[in-house]
Amino acid sequence: FYICRRKNKISIWKNKTSIKVEILFFYKP
Repeated sequence: FYICRRKNKISIWKNKTSIKVEILFFYKP
């Protein structure tokens, strides 16, 4: 259960960072 939660947190963190990277690349002039 603890490992599962940890994996979930990591996946959420990866998702957030990937979205940030996408925004950075998208808004680059």
